[in-house]
Amino acid sequence: MQRVVHRKIAIVPHGRRWRFQIRLDGIVRTVSRPTLEEARRALDVLLDRRNVERESRSGSGTAMPLATLCTDWLGRQKHLAPATRKNYEIHLRVHITPKIGSVDASLVRPLDLEDFYRSLNYAAAQKSHMVLRGTFEWAIRNEKLARPSNPTLSVRPTRRMCLDYDGYYGEDDDFRTVPDKAIPTPDEVKLLIKDANARGQSWWWLYLIIATTTGARPGQICALRRKDFDFDACAVRIEWNADKVSKKLKRPKSPWSVRTLHLGRGFFAKVAEHLPSDPEAFLFPSDALRGSELPCRNSRSIERKLDRQQQRLGLPHYTPHGFRHFVATHMLDQGHSPLQVGKFLGHRDDMMVRKLYGNHIVDETQRTIGEAASRFTLELDDYGGDTAEP
Repeated sequence: MQRVVHRKIAIVPHGRRWRFQIRLDGIVRTVSRPTLEEARRALDVLLDRRNVERESRSGSGTAMPLATLCTDWLGRQKHLAPATRKNYEIHLRVHITPKIGSVDASLVRPLDLEDFYRSLNYAAAQKSHMVLRGTFEWAIRNEKLARPSNPTLSVRPTRRMCLDYDGYYGEDDDFRTVPDKAIPTPDEVKLLIKDANARGQSWWWLYLIIATTTGARPGQICALRRKDFDFDACAVRIEWNADKVSKKLKRPKSPWSVRTLHLGRGFFAKVAEHLPSDPEAFLFPSDALRGSELPCRNSRSIERKLDRQQQRLGLPHYTPHGFRHFVATHMLDQGHSPLQVGKFLGHRDDMMVRKLYGNHIVDETQRTIGEAASRFTLELDDYGGDTAEP
């Protein structure tokens, strides 16, 4: 097989494939395709994009302001939750549009984004980066821009580059410990369960028992079915999540969230009579009168229910996610290792547990060292403090 020259660029055979090299944004890129015809088409697309970009740089092309592109992207994201959409709109209006919104989106460089992030606080830079990353991914995928790469993949905001960096702690040293007011106390949990039982709300009593035992996320608890409870092995299978935004049953957000929790026989004896008999039935079916698209409840309905109960009982406000914090902190207080607690909650490792519940973790190594130091001091005191050899 001979090499082929197409539009002044050589396409050469390489094994069973055809490949060529093209310079884009100052970088030589190698592209490979299984057939010669596919290689020609790929080369045509890249050359056309490069020509359009060069025309844009020379001023003869039509410029697309970055703010306009972000607005167009945001208007097409139908899956965003209302609160997330509002948050993105604020960052687009307050930060992106005034500082970098007038720049041609096809000409934005990673260096321009880095200068932009340096002008913001860390939290604002993170949110703005999410908007820009989604915008460029969408624009390149749909060929809205004449550029082959996403500049947000080359640079991202860090705590050290932002205005609120105090010069002491890096981004990995930021411990976002959960405040105590976001964690219900045992007395408050007991009052909630007792109130649900007294009012005959069997489903709500069952939810509280499961939430304060498994520590699962609200959407995962809502998606539980009767078949997920194995009475022989005394285990509960966490496998699905009721997504309140897409109104669909989805897999949890990470593969480590799919897990089997082995619980005591006392727990299964307590909840047995409250479970449905049909193996396919949901433990918490949706309210048909509300016209829900989900076959079960979701975290939003659980939060409304908890809010009403807290107001009626005069309890402090915390979200249903607080029951997850409740389980984690009490397991740590009982001396269980952060790694095992993290696995029980569905984390990959113990990093999140140490960051979120650092004030509830006792470092066994430090405690052992302290006890050894105190014993050594006591031994010195027994000998009158004279350690010198005669």
